[in-house]
Amino acid sequence: ALSPLLILGALVSGRPLLFGLLGFVLTFLAADGRLDPRWLLPVGWVWVNTHGSFPFALLLVAVLAVGQRLDAGRWGREPRVLAWSAGGIALGALNPIGPRLLLFPLTLLSKTDAFRAIVEWRAPTYELWHTYAVLALLLVAVLALSRRPSWRDGSVLVVFAGLFVIGAMAMVMYVFFAVL
Repeated sequence: ALSPLLILGALVSGRPLLFGLLGFVLTFLAADGRLDPRWLLPVGWVWVNTHGSFPFALLLVAVLAVGQRLDAGRWGREPRVLAWSAGGIALGALNPIGPRLLLFPLTLLSKTDAFRAIVEWRAPTYELWHTYAVLALLLVAVLALSRRPSWRDGSVLVVFAGLFVIGAMAMVMYVFFAVL
């Protein structure tokens, strides 16, 4: 448990990304049945109003839902969690900027040049130790998955490992997810 925390400490700055990480973890805990999904209403509102990574909540729950369906042949708690999460994100429109804030992640995609200086959005360069540590965590996750195969866990691993390759923001979220 100490190694993911050390990696996380090297990656996370004191900026609003911490709210995104907290929202991500709380969403996962709700999907895993360890948190009442109704908490995702205030979580979503805070997340939307502090950091543009809130679409990761919907992605995480959708991936977990598909994996659960493939594992058990039925839907689990994920559709309910997805509804509460989407409701919390929709509540994020209640702010001085209004609903435009919900479109902020799309703005990010259209202004990639402006965001190249932001550490979380850069692709990993494999120059720093923490990038290799995340790769080691991915290897451990693959080995654990091979011992106890699960579509639910495997789909999350594949999607977020793919995001790891695209940018460090997903890497930070994956490391935080690996802590759980």
